[in-house]
Amino acid sequence: MKNYNFEPIDFNKSFPAKIEIIDVGSQPHLSTLHWHKDVELVYILKGQLIIEKNGNRRFLNEDNIFLFSARDIHKISASDYWLGGKYMSIHLSSQYIARQFPALDEISFEISNGIEVQNKLKNTLHRIIRFMQLESDELIDLAIHSEVLSLLYILLSKCLVHGSAEEKPAKKTTHYKAKAVLDYVDRNFQKRISRTEMAKMVGLSPVYFSIYFKNATGMNFLTYLNSVRLEHALIDMLSFESSVNEAAQNNGFPNERALCSACKRVYGMTPTKLKETNRSMVKGDHLNFKKMEVIK
Repeated sequence: MKNYNFEPIDFNKSFPAKIEIIDVGSQPHLSTLHWHKDVELVYILKGQLIIEKNGNRRFLNEDNIFLFSARDIHKISASDYWLGGKYMSIHLSSQYIARQFPALDEISFEISNGIEVQNKLKNTLHRIIRFMQLESDELIDLAIHSEVLSLLYILLSKCLVHGSAEEKPAKKTTHYKAKAVLDYVDRNFQKRISRTEMAKMVGLSPVYFSIYFKNATGMNFLTYLNSVRLEHALIDMLSFESSVNEAAQNNGFPNERALCSACKRVYGMTPTKLKETNRSMVKGDHLNFKKMEVIK
């Protein structure tokens, strides 16, 4: 029986990373096994944490760095519940990386024990933390973006492993089919996509595909498809001043009404109202939507 969940990561269209400083214990989902289709770098800031990855466990202390490759089944918890811990998490978009390395599923990332590579990574992470502590504006956002690209360069040039002695977990479990569907949707959300088409692509009947996808990801297929389309549509409206109709047509919605309906289900308001409400919250390319409800 599956005992792990799919965790979708929300990225901005023009920023290939999601950066968080996390106090262990403040986010319950981190104590359960989960997977995502993106690379994640973890930097321990305080305390001792337990890292579980594909059935293996190890302890990390303050100033340690760890990498999860795409599709690794993992969880992060404190070794001492009362003392807790804190770490920096940087999710790096698999879509962005795949532009340079299309065969992302065939590669892994490992941080070597070499002190030079680790120091380069840590210095970059320290700069990102310092920038995050400053009041956000367009220049600070640009500086963080630049440091993330430097981080990605180090990982791709120094930490890339073509193939791995450890078989990819998605090949040993059933969720590799869900991963294929997620990747297809992320690349083709602007096109017409049907449940029947996706079921045929992964060799399942439409009925069983619906059950399988819900079990593998925790959401139904249409919910995921519309969430991807909605994210891109709202970015177009807020960052590029697209109209509701243009945003709908350019991001896979059959019409303006469908976009409005999806937005109301997730955010509790129309795209136009959301744009007005969030206009003052937009810093550069960073969007700060507050989801009022997510329909699973």
